Amino acid sequence: MQELSNTITKKLGFSFADAIKVVEEMAKNNNLHTNTQITIIKACEIAERYQFSFYDSMIIAAALESKCEVLYSEDMQHNQIIDDKIKIMNPFL
Repeated sequence: MQELSNTITKKLGFSFADAIKVVEEMAKNNNLHTNTQITIIKACEIAERYQFSFYDSMIIAAALESKCEVLYSEDMQHNQIIDDKIKIMNPFL
């Protein structure tokens, strides 16, 4: 939700009011993950191993903890597999 809100407002020119509507709709259809100390440590490991930014690594770590199989992001390498568990897909391609 963070990633999508940032992308649609910064890169696609949507308003924050539009972003709020999207987040509210997504919250109805998705589970929310709360980052913990373990998430942050995993993010640091991912950042070091894959050379992602810390912010992107936090998203990946949270997705892994949530047992996601696909992570949608336009910032990372399309079709990359992380830890043999999660595939990164660019939804804008």
